[in-house]
Amino acid sequence: ANRPHMGFSNVGDFPASDILTLTSEHLEGKPISLKYVKFQNVHSLTIFIEDNQGSADSTKLQKIVIFGSI
Repeated sequence: ANRPHMGFSNVGDFPASDILTLTSEHLEGKPISLKYVKFQNVHSLTIFIEDNQGSADSTKLQKIVIFGSI
């Protein structure tokens, strides 16, 4: 969170704010709860998807929904 100039070339230079492993339940819409203290006062968010789901050659991401407060 809050690293607006992160890209593929330097993603490994920064520690992850959180690491998630998705299950089939998450793919069907089950929400993922994050630790509140890690995501307070967020101005920018970079999401890096390292691997495809299962052994697929590609994974299609249809949407990401983020709930929070201002």
